[in-house]
Amino acid sequence: MTGILPALALVASANLGDLPLVEVEQVFWDCDFKGTQNMLDFDDAHICSSVFERLKAEKFNSEFDRFLEWWRVNKSREYAARVEVPRAR
Repeated sequence: MTGILPALALVASANLGDLPLVEVEQVFWDCDFKGTQNMLDFDDAHICSSVFERLKAEKFNSEFDRFLEWWRVNKSREYAARVEVPRAR
């Protein structure tokens, strides 16, 4: 898995069902952001799909519209937290 984010590495090495929901949520945002950057390889995409399904089921009672509203409200803040800031040399 090339360029994998730490949260994705955590899920890849653990059982997704063992992670607390708060960690699953952070992995979801890592996946979502990485997807917007065209940085998901096949393995990452598979993990991210499973993460999305668990998050939707547990946090939103499998209601996609509730999930989508939450995503819209939070995506700007979550993406901003994941943008790499160039370091001064």
